[in-house]
Amino acid sequence: MTVEMGHYQSRVADLESALKQQGQNVKWVEEKQLLRQSNQQLAEKVRRMEAEEARLKEHIQDIRDQNELLEFRILELEVGRLAQAC
Repeated sequence: MTVEMGHYQSRVADLESALKQQGQNVKWVEEKQLLRQSNQQLAEKVRRMEAEEARLKEHIQDIRDQNELLEFRILELEVGRLAQAC
């Protein structure tokens, strides 16, 4: 009977250990899911920021082009004024 008792106590300890390990595995799976969700959110944020960056670069180029046209127009006006003065 004591042999059986020792066997059952050992079995209970094994089962408790297995349950504890399974609980840890569940925790790891949940943590992995949270990390995956966080990574997806960050990837979406990166995509939005890259799109915004492209839009801003295009806007900057448009402004540079307008600046160049204005500088050219200023030169034309100065040349026209100098021609009238002569």
